[in-house]
Amino acid sequence: QIWESEKETNLSAKALWNKGSAIMTNWAYLNQQSNIDLTNNLLVFDTSGMKESSGNLQEAFNIIIIKMISKRFQGSNIPTDIFVDEARVFFQDKYITQFLMKILHEGRSANIGLALFTQNPADLMKAGISDEVLGNVGVVIAFGGMSSINIDIVAKFLSMSEVTKDQYSRLLKGQGLVMYGNRTIPTSF
Repeated sequence: QIWESEKETNLSAKALWNKGSAIMTNWAYLNQQSNIDLTNNLLVFDTSGMKESSGNLQEAFNIIIIKMISKRFQGSNIPTDIFVDEARVFFQDKYITQFLMKILHEGRSANIGLALFTQNPADLMKAGISDEVLGNVGVVIAFGGMSSINIDIVAKFLSMSEVTKDQYSRLLKGQGLVMYGNRTIPTSF
């Protein structure tokens, strides 16, 4: 409000108003109190309706979700599992990627589990976190019915042996490999 009142007579105020006025208009929801009950046992944040073409709104929404999740854990030890579907979207933002990696590294000590879902592990490689994820994830499920290109990517990402890769390439939709430690277990879903 100060920047708005002084923008006609003060160049700095005008510059600040031009850069920040969207908070008062387009993004006014950022300043509103939330009515979300963060003590619920199940919280769902659905960003599927937001397209990447909608500018920075997706990024802003992701940051709001992160802030709400972190608020839930301040001073508490509530057992929580966080499921991130279409994780590739989140790995396109460095801040969100760092937040998810912190959960992955430190989550167990705070009673927090993290499950990441992506259709292509190349998304993890592009974000530069594939080694970090594989080193901290206890269970990997690789679903079948993939194209040969994706089979190669998944096999390389998971360092599958030729035998396991061959087994994986024969899987159909609704089937998968559950990998836990050195064990590989074919499964139907």
